[in-house]
Amino acid sequence: MSPEAHTSLIVEIPCQYGSRYWEMEDRELINKVTSKLIEIGWINKEEIMDALVYPLYYAYPVFEVGYEDKIKGLFNYLRRFRNLAFAGRNSRFEYIHLHDIMKSGKEIVENYKMLLKNSE
Repeated sequence: MSPEAHTSLIVEIPCQYGSRYWEMEDRELINKVTSKLIEIGWINKEEIMDALVYPLYYAYPVFEVGYEDKIKGLFNYLRRFRNLAFAGRNSRFEYIHLHDIMKSGKEIVENYKMLLKNSE
């Protein structure tokens, strides 16, 4: 899903249609997000290969009775990938709060750091 020895990072920016972030030019938004990720130490500028903005009009999941059974096969398939982690509402099929998403993202980064350290 990513080039050999690389990873993909997806950043969700919850905002309203027509808001400042929604209307921001792609390059400006990418620069704002990447500079913050660099500032907090999650990435280094030279590690960035590419970036794009993909706005979703209706990004929040809508659950229906029995959805767990419908996604079980999908999760079973995706568990085969060692370098894939699930974070956020859409990837985990959970309605969780932003602070829980941030905590999950931090844990994913720490786990990958540990994996990299152990593979040296």
